[in-house]
Amino acid sequence: MEKIHYVKIYVAPSINAEAKRVTYLKEYDLNGNLISSKNYDEDGNITYSQEFVFDDNDKIIKESISDFEQDYNETKEYKYDSATGKLIEEMIDYGEAGFSVLKYERKDNILFITQFDEDGEIEETTEICFDTNGNILSKIVRDDMENITEKFVNKFDDDGKLILKEEYDLNNKLEKCHYYFYTPSGKISALKVTNSRDQIIDWVKIEFDENENPISQSMMSGEKILLEYPEPNVVIEKYINSAGIELSQKKIIRDEKGNTLEEHSLDEIKFYEYIFY
Repeated sequence: MEKIHYVKIYVAPSINAEAKRVTYLKEYDLNGNLISSKNYDEDGNITYSQEFVFDDNDKIIKESISDFEQDYNETKEYKYDSATGKLIEEMIDYGEAGFSVLKYERKDNILFITQFDEDGEIEETTEICFDTNGNILSKIVRDDMENITEKFVNKFDDDGKLILKEEYDLNNKLEKCHYYFYTPSGKISALKVTNSRDQIIDWVKIEFDENENPISQSMMSGEKILLEYPEPNVVIEKYINSAGIELSQKKIIRDEKGNTLEEHSLDEIKFYEYIFY
């Protein structure tokens, strides 16, 4: 099986496809790990980059981020337990802004993450509870004053599919409920969001054709995304606003393996080039 080494994405005006330029470059290692990602401006200068380093077990050990437009750099380094292979420490270096250290500890089915600043003071604590299948049952984040800044609780069906996510506010009171619905084959078909009074505040519905290809996504706002399949490996995606007016249309062309080759919109064309090992 061919393995992707590079993916180059070019962009060109719709009226002049020959005037294409590189806008994005991704590089993968032989194991399929993304090791480099770069964005380019119109002059060919790198505007944003990410670099990833993996060990022999395909565990990420270093990540570097450079945002040249915002003049921002960040480096993350990861350490693992030699016996279990579990992540035990993450250090985030913000350059002149200092650094943070995250310590990971596990007890039974609970993961405890403590974030320290460069002076060793606690910035944040996180408690994540898992079920026996590794699904996240709950997550609670507290600041340095022990105040809850994030909390949610998940519920799953017998097949391990997420069916309910409960979000709590800063006072630890139920704020929102996200209900997930699926087709008989297990594809997500709808999402309903209610507030603490069980009133619907948002919903999304997805419809499929006889081949289980998604053909429409309808939203509570009245907006829609329509998908058409005029020929094999071609998808036409239309965005319709709440007034029923088509605002945009995109044609996506893929190869037999499902890799995107071209994206055509009103103003521009994107070309995808795959270079293999």
